[in-house]
Amino acid sequence: MSGIQKFSPLYHADLCFNYLTRMTDAKDNYLPYWMVKAVEKPPYAQHCRVDDAEIVASWYEGLVDVRRVLDRKEGAEVEAGFKKILLKDFGDDGLRYHTKYPWTDTVHCSFHEMSYILGALTKLWEKEHLPEARDRARGLVRGMRKLVRQRKTQTFWAGDSPVEYKGYHFPNDVYLKDKGWDYDCFTARGEEAIRNGMMLHSLVRWYFADKDEAALDLAIGMANHIIRESRFYSIDGQYHGHVHSNVWIASGYAALSRATGDPFFLDWARKIHAFTQTISSKFGWVPEYGRWRHPGQETSETCCIKDMIQCSLELIACGDDCWDVVDRFSRNHLAEAQFKSGSFVK
Repeated sequence: MSGIQKFSPLYHADLCFNYLTRMTDAKDNYLPYWMVKAVEKPPYAQHCRVDDAEIVASWYEGLVDVRRVLDRKEGAEVEAGFKKILLKDFGDDGLRYHTKYPWTDTVHCSFHEMSYILGALTKLWEKEHLPEARDRARGLVRGMRKLVRQRKTQTFWAGDSPVEYKGYHFPNDVYLKDKGWDYDCFTARGEEAIRNGMMLHSLVRWYFADKDEAALDLAIGMANHIIRESRFYSIDGQYHGHVHSNVWIASGYAALSRATGDPFFLDWARKIHAFTQTISSKFGWVPEYGRWRHPGQETSETCCIKDMIQCSLELIACGDDCWDVVDRFSRNHLAEAQFKSGSFVK
């Protein structure tokens, strides 16, 4: 038993701190490296378009929390660099685009990525009460709200009838900085309803932080579109495809239920959370995709483990007892998935 290391959340937080502060480009405001090829000979890291979008946003949130948990003064310069990048490249329309780096092509706003951007702006507002962060967040919400479409008339065999709920959807998954909607240009990932809908949880977080009614309105409309119009889920919450999107959305349903008092959204959060456990392992392995590939070919994605922990915490906030899921998925797989040594790097 002497070789077994006792589980220590602070030890794993320290590993996170090490990665978040060192896998960055000090020459460019500590821009993160997403593309890391650790097993190549020689190993290398290179920039790609996503670095200044969802990566810098999620790393900013992670670094803020890890420094707080560890009570670290170190890393302040990296956090400041992340913040500087995060606040850049907002258009007059309120949308957040990415920088035109040498390694980028079409400059666009990806609604999937705005999930991360709005979450990081919320964290920045809560931490520093920086007016610029609030202005960016409110502008982003309103910029996206102007772009959604709402179907108001349902026409079918029996004739026309009004749609009795508020449902919002984006007509595409990217919005080009110079051209706006270009339906010949898309991400080609499919599942637009849930990929775009990932921002649901961040919208409700922002509503709680700022009581921004526009954010709550957009969240309700998008939740209704996913559940009532996209028909992405079966009656018991089963789905196929991108687990990260679906479970992050479920976190949003739970938070939205707390914000509105509507049990309808909580019921869907519970069903999706329960179904995802049936396609995961009991010890905390979560597939990247649900029922898209043969189970023997499926790989896990760290994002999905994070989502199951986060969704469980949201359900706990709603009164459910999901602490066992938080414990098992954190201890048995999230922590075990971390590299604890770089000795394998050539």
